[in-house]
Amino acid sequence: MGILRKIVSFVVLVAGVVALVAVCMSSLMNPVWSAFQTAFSPFDFKALMDAVAAFVTMTGTPLILTMLGFIGISIPGKRK
Repeated sequence: MGILRKIVSFVVLVAGVVALVAVCMSSLMNPVWSAFQTAFSPFDFKALMDAVAAFVTMTGTPLILTMLGFIGISIPGKRK
């Protein structure tokens, strides 16, 4: 069962990373990237928190898939 878990975890990890890259390259992220730009020139903490919240909203599912993949890979198997 350990090798099956590792294979499924690796597939989930790759899917999460591919989805995260695709979302970050999407044209829907342009307002989020511009929100980061306005937050840092001049620095505005509230604008930064709004930009981070928008980023997490857009990338929530790929981030969860990536974390699940890492968790599944890092769990040790049965020791004999």
